[in-house]
Amino acid sequence: MLEAKVELQNFERPGWSYQRKEHHWQPGQARSFSDGKGAKRGQQIEQLIEAQIADDDALKGQSERLQQVKGIGPVTASTLLAELPELGTLSPNESGALAGVAPYNRDSGEHRGRRTIRGGRVKVRRVLYMAAIVAARFNPILKASYQRLVVAGKPKKVALTAVMRKLVVLLNHLLKNPILRSPERPLLTPLVK
Repeated sequence: MLEAKVELQNFERPGWSYQRKEHHWQPGQARSFSDGKGAKRGQQIEQLIEAQIADDDALKGQSERLQQVKGIGPVTASTLLAELPELGTLSPNESGALAGVAPYNRDSGEHRGRRTIRGGRVKVRRVLYMAAIVAARFNPILKASYQRLVVAGKPKKVALTAVMRKLVVLLNHLLKNPILRSPERPLLTPLVK
């Protein structure tokens, strides 16, 4: 149910392209919130998603836990909970692979090819991208990681992809270990708002 509501919410965002075999919309032709009905429908969908999360204690706790990290807001949290329900039960490599941000090599023999990301869940990767942009600016640890990669000569998109992976691994870890703040883990303290 939550997945369907998040899908509908993403479908009705202005400027987003949505393609199906029987319907073909192009960017700019997607449904818009500019008319009164679209805006009202968007608010109704968001209220339904918020109500469903608020009604379920487990989802509510997970959503609040995810939103404690700088860069994760209600849209990102609800999308992650709907599209990546395994979050909190995965290993770091599995969480990166399911989100579609794990680097895969293209090696053959002595040839060492480019590392690229592929596969995974597109909707999760889409919201992680926006969250990583915010985290790279305002989260002290992820900002330092991003800047270190850029200074080392990595392209900015590659550094941002690395932040996306670190972010999903961190979120998986936070849901796996529900301790809010711990003096034994001082590195997590700056990540929490």
